[in-house]
Amino acid sequence: MEYIDIFDENNNLIGEMKEKTQAHKDGNFHRTAHIWIMNDKKELLIQKRSATKKSHPNCWDISGAGHIRTGESVTEGAIRENY
Repeated sequence: MEYIDIFDENNNLIGEMKEKTQAHKDGNFHRTAHIWIMNDKKELLIQKRSATKKSHPNCWDISGAGHIRTGESVTEGAIRENY
């Protein structure tokens, strides 16, 4: 199970953590990291999501992204998700 910190609408940590799936079901605010890769021609690297993904299957998406785990910094989460 992956746990994430919950934030209020002003990006303040509220001292609550939830399993990622439950936070999505409850509509809670939480942090994610997105990595955008662009070359010197200003072309953006995108990828097509797998047909088996729960959300937005077969859709085009950014290069890399993921959820920030409980207690993790945004930078730590971005590195972990895109390693």
